[in-house]
Parts: sequence; C-alpha cells; structure tokens
Amino acid sequence: MTGYGYGKRWTDNDDNNNNNNVLLGVFIGGTIGGIFQSFVMSPIELIKVSQQVVGTSVSKATTSVVSGLLPSSNNNKSSAWRGLGATLLRDGIPHGVWFVSYEFAKVELTKMRNGGNNNVMEGDDDSTADEIAIPMLSGAFAATTAWGVGYPFDLIKTRIQA
Repeated sequence: MTGYGYGKRWTDNDDNNNNNNVLLGVFIGGTIGGIFQSFVMSPIELIKVSQQVVGTSVSKATTSVVSGLLPSSNNNKSSAWRGLGATLLRDGIPHGVWFVSYEFAKVELTKMRNGGNNNVMEGDDDSTADEIAIPMLSGAFAATTAWGVGYPFDLIKTRIQA
C-alpha cells in the first residue's frame, strides 16, 4: 500500500495529470511494493513448498531456510533465496496490475454511475450503496486481472522451489 501511495502522490504532483499518468504512477508504486514484499515472501514460500512437496516438518524446513539466511561459511545462502526471481515476477508485476486495474475500474464505474461525470451526486440515495459496491466490484476485477497475470509465475516459482 505504501508503494501505491507514493506512486499516486508522484502523479498527483504532475502538472499534466491525466488518467494515463495516474495509472502509470499507480502501476509503478504497486510494482515497487510487490518487489519489496518478494524479499519477505520468498523464504516463507520456500518453507511452505518444502512442507507440501517434500513433506519436511515445519521445524526442519524453517531451520533449513533460516540457516541459509544467516551469515556463516558452512551454509549455502542461495538455498534460502531459491525461487526469488520467480517470486519477484509473481509479486511485482501483478501488484502493479492489481492497483492499476482497481483504479481504472473505480474511475470507470464511478463515471458509469454518474453518467460520465466523476463527481458523486449530492443527495443521491444510492451513494451509500455505491460506496460499497464500487470498491467491491473494482477489487474483484483487480484481483481477477492480477491473478491472471501472476498465476503463471506462481507455477514457475513453485516448480523452482520444489
């Protein structure tokens, strides 16, 4: 979310602020957030995959990954980061796609609701329903789009880590 906020603020400060610039900033911010998340998730995913595929216990899988993270001459650091490249692709790009899809759907649904006008109509009885429906539909659209982009990378990541 922090990356999204930075990307949105970056485009809000742009004098030529149009929808494409906003979407680009949101995409970049979301992608950066996804990249940062990958460094946390890759070792966790490695533990999960080792438990699922190899059948190792939680403690053995965790010990193996954590020992790869700690500085020592006896361990192989790369083992803790196995699959990081695919995790970066799985989390980075789809996060950007999610935030762009959400922003796009939110703007377009609001325009449709207001007859092409971006402003909420004052005194409209349906505005409360729209405050719930528009974000919910936008989130569903964004999640479906992002997962469609990220799923192939998730499959690749799992095969690398297995």
